[in-house]
Amino acid sequence: MDSGCSSTLTIDTEFFIATASPWGVTAKRDTEVGWAIKRFCYKCVGLAQSGFSRTNFVNYSVRQVRNCATHMPNAASQPGTQILDYSATTTTKVIPITDIFSSFIDEADCGTVTCVLRYAGCVTAFSNANVVIGGSFDITIKRNVVAGHGQFDICVHCSSTNALNSVTTVATYDNWSIKQYKDCTTALTN
Repeated sequence: MDSGCSSTLTIDTEFFIATASPWGVTAKRDTEVGWAIKRFCYKCVGLAQSGFSRTNFVNYSVRQVRNCATHMPNAASQPGTQILDYSATTTTKVIPITDIFSSFIDEADCGTVTCVLRYAGCVTAFSNANVVIGGSFDITIKRNVVAGHGQFDICVHCSSTNALNSVTTVATYDNWSIKQYKDCTTALTN
């Protein structure tokens, strides 16, 4: 029955209650994007030991969260090795996080995503002012370092924790090489 035990529950393909014994609840668990909360009750009518009719109402709520293992999909074309020439005028190059992971889907179910830079292998935190990740997780690479920088082999490590079951999902873009060549005009001066 519906959540107020006043009418029959609408049957759908994700969730339904048997209309005859053994009165089981069937709920699909393999819907990739999950399904919305279903509120329902069991209304049981029977005879009490005293011989009088007795009715019990039990209310339930159930839902399936999305498959969080797929909520940070890779972008169709990831950026690849970045080898940059020195530039005094274009001082940085920004790689949007959406060039690496196409989107962060359904953070309500899967948890808020956080992204950090790590060295290749995705274990140790990366720390170098020439390549940084910002609050929106876009990666900024300096292009105006006279002496040049890199080659850095890094990992973009994004994760989220599902508050409902404490499962952490991780997505990585590993072994990404970044380098900026030095300003060659200074090498040719007296």
